[in-house]
Amino acid sequence: MSVVRPSAETHLAAVRSGDRTGIGRVLTLVESTRAEDRRIARTVLAALAPEAGNACRIGITGIPGSGKSTFIEALGSLLTGRGHRVAVLAVDPSSPRNGGSVLGDRTRMTRLAADPAAFIRASPSAGAGGGVTDRTAEAMVVMAAAGYDVILVETVGTGQSETVVADLTDLVLLVTVAGTGDSLQGIKMGVLEVADLIAVNKADAGSAAAAAAAELATALRLFATHRASGPPPVVTCSARTGDGVDEIWSRLHRRYTERSSTGLVESRRREQRLVHMRRTVRSAVLADLAANTAVRDVTETLRSAVESGEILAADAAERVLKAFHSAHEKGSTMYETPSAPLSMPGVVAIDHVGIAVADLDAALALHEGVFGFRRVHDETNLEQGVREVLLQVGPGPGRGRLQLLAPLTPESPIARFLDRRGPGLQQIAYTVTDVEAAAEALRGHGLRLLYESARRGTAESRINFVHPKDAGGVLVELVEPAPSSPQH
Repeated sequence: MSVVRPSAETHLAAVRSGDRTGIGRVLTLVESTRAEDRRIARTVLAALAPEAGNACRIGITGIPGSGKSTFIEALGSLLTGRGHRVAVLAVDPSSPRNGGSVLGDRTRMTRLAADPAAFIRASPSAGAGGGVTDRTAEAMVVMAAAGYDVILVETVGTGQSETVVADLTDLVLLVTVAGTGDSLQGIKMGVLEVADLIAVNKADAGSAAAAAAAELATALRLFATHRASGPPPVVTCSARTGDGVDEIWSRLHRRYTERSSTGLVESRRREQRLVHMRRTVRSAVLADLAANTAVRDVTETLRSAVESGEILAADAAERVLKAFHSAHEKGSTMYETPSAPLSMPGVVAIDHVGIAVADLDAALALHEGVFGFRRVHDETNLEQGVREVLLQVGPGPGRGRLQLLAPLTPESPIARFLDRRGPGLQQIAYTVTDVEAAAEALRGHGLRLLYESARRGTAESRINFVHPKDAGGVLVELVEPAPSSPQH
């Protein structure tokens, strides 16, 4: 049985009602790379987009150690105290080795995290450039539609590519500190090109902040003369004490109001939607490239020659791209099945064939009464919303089995299958000796599994599924029987 996932309607109701747990699930859905999740996410986002236009979106960037998280907590608390609902989308850097991320922003904003008028979501950057994730724009749609009228986007804060946040937000605030040489480095970074306001934080530490602000303001007058709106203002603040935070919000809100009244906010958002489209296309092409079997084969063939310098990297890249284009011209899919025989450990036999039925009694009358198959297992699976009846073909074990699947609820996967296709073949199941090893082998051949790890199946078996799109449109189940199972 496939996993039961909430419908798009369920997700929409959760967002519109402000259900915090449901909103978290929708954000997880939006961040997912699974094909089915992406399909549902697009449906949800399309419905929410018309409801997401009223939030003020502010990007907050700056070098590590500048106190961005502390500042966001101070600003967020100030805003919720004035009746605003504040969403914080914080991006933590992912490890380039294993993709892991600490996701520690909630621990740094304990006061704001406990505020019922605030919502904090920390997401791993997952290798995305610009200090934001590939899904930040979509997450903002969810939060705005959920009624959060101020959305703060905290970037990773690594420096050179932080300008991307300007393509997502209405305003950009740069947070810096004294004593870092940041006035000159900031101009090199280019962040000053997109900043609407600069805040020199930690002003409670002495007079260094005021001196740094004056130095930075002078530098901006010299180097930012080409900006139509002039150099951004520079102010000081202390996120720790709250001094200056109110003034920063007043300046940001005034600028947002002015731009909204002249149509500049909507004009900027129209441009940002195009930018987001291009980035999404680029990400999809890169994912397609990485998943293509022909590309992987050519890349592996060229690896040693590139490492040794025998072939220039540019020449190797051209050969990889030729393999990619050639594969697509031949009609290959994003996840190709291997041309060589698949080597999967422990395949024993066909375990059973699953048939979706609308009328279980009629199906049993046919298969038991007419064909003479013997019922060996009958189970009501409330988690999946299905009744499962296993029938033995022939007088002894090893003769093949049939599984009849009847829906218990209209929302169950079998009910949805019947609505789409009607009664008929729903799955084919293979018996394996080790379902985890089999799943890992399949992943090695580029196939997708529905579950990250095995789940409980019928009669205490352990199961997983190959995605139908990678198995010719058929749901393939891997079944590791329970050690004491009498059905095998």
